[in-house]
Amino acid sequence: MRTHWPSLIVALCCVVALSCTGRASYVSKPAAPEVPKALRMPVKITVKGDESVTNSVNKYLKRELESLSDVDIVDNNFRFQLSVLAMEIEFAGFYKTGVVLSSVILIPFDNSVLAYKFRPENKNEGLQLTSHLFLEQDHWLNMGSPGDVEDICKKVVAKFDSQYLQPYRKTLRQ
Repeated sequence: MRTHWPSLIVALCCVVALSCTGRASYVSKPAAPEVPKALRMPVKITVKGDESVTNSVNKYLKRELESLSDVDIVDNNFRFQLSVLAMEIEFAGFYKTGVVLSSVILIPFDNSVLAYKFRPENKNEGLQLTSHLFLEQDHWLNMGSPGDVEDICKKVVAKFDSQYLQPYRKTLRQ
């Protein structure tokens, strides 16, 4: 049996290089351009519901939103809120047959437009009482099998991006 040592050594070096770097050393991916802070979109995510699905839904939504280069996931001072209720569907009380995600898109209400409506002596109190209002923009209902949670989250973020984030990007860049 004849061994081709030079070919074997080259192949072994390639395997080591790939396993250490995760990619071939001669392939380089250009870095995504940094989006200026003024053009970034702050988004808040809230996920409630059955504990058995909320963690995975939260993880998948964050991952999909973070893959958009101009989105910042924040808790305060957000432009959009993606609020999701995630529930397991049970049949006869114990068979887990699916999941349902109820997704609501909310935009904080700018209550400064109401300032002139309040009497001067009640203005601060009125603005304080209306400071936590939201405008409901949309409501989607998605259902699938328990194994479809990741795909459902991808669809929710894709729809959110195309219907809300992309139009907002256009206004920011004008």
